[in-house]
Amino acid sequence: MKARLITAAIAIPLVIGVLIAPWPWLFTLFFFLVSAALSWEIMRFSKRPDPHVIAVNFISLAGLYLAKYFGFFEGHPGLGELPMVSAILFFNFFAAGAIYIASPRLENALTNLALSSLALFYGGFILSYGVDLRFLEVVRHSRESFANFLRGLPVATPADQVGVLYVFYVLLVAWMCDTGAYVIGSAFGKNNRIGLTASPNKSWAGLIGGLLTAVATYLGFHFFCQRFFPEAFDASVFSRSMGTTLLVTVALALCTQIGDLIESVLKRAAGVKDSGTLLRGHGGMFDAIDSVVPSLFLFHFYLTQIWPRIQG
Repeated sequence: MKARLITAAIAIPLVIGVLIAPWPWLFTLFFFLVSAALSWEIMRFSKRPDPHVIAVNFISLAGLYLAKYFGFFEGHPGLGELPMVSAILFFNFFAAGAIYIASPRLENALTNLALSSLALFYGGFILSYGVDLRFLEVVRHSRESFANFLRGLPVATPADQVGVLYVFYVLLVAWMCDTGAYVIGSAFGKNNRIGLTASPNKSWAGLIGGLLTAVATYLGFHFFCQRFFPEAFDASVFSRSMGTTLLVTVALALCTQIGDLIESVLKRAAGVKDSGTLLRGHGGMFDAIDSVVPSLFLFHFYLTQIWPRIQG
């Protein structure tokens, strides 16, 4: 418990500082480092990881985030579009596969290639949508202010702060859902196990408790932001339809728990208890953000693909 508290005491201020900092390069670099740690842990699920494949994966990740940065922030949108992302995934698979062409040992080739592609797609491409989410409203509604962001100047409009609320919302809902599921499941779930092979201790009480905790977290977040950050709140989707956002919160909470179960499947298949040891007391990076990764993507998808159609 002491190790968990020390890690949280260091990690939470760091995450908050990076999140509110007005430098897109810093936020993008932070996400790249998180992606690199997550990808490393995914590829280490192999019984015999290949360092050359890992190196190719890191090069691909760097290319993905450079394309993200220059496409999203520097006015080269083609770099961030599907053909470029597909090219990076293509390079990762064929460059990693080429390593094995002349190799005398192919026992772990399939596992290493599959894990490398999974790590790049899930730990890189999907996770990188957190960068888009952070600066979505700035790009969409505040082009002049966005130029200030690129110069590292202080925030100038409420739209600059909306992305901070969006990322905080996803982090809070995901982590509080995990916490609620664990606490309530431990207290009331002994006699109502769901019966999942990947996670034998998962219970219906924990599932429902996680959903209720997520909803309570959103309600608290909603009224807190409305009270203390009224301008940013009014510029965000949270001020438009509380009922719709409640439904989205439930969807995110379900996604959170499914993401946790998928990681359990991977760990059980690999025969490991934790994905790594990077975060003392918490396990690895994958253990810490398995619920956050899909939630960032899902909420970004809602804001860009579903919410405009609801409004229209």
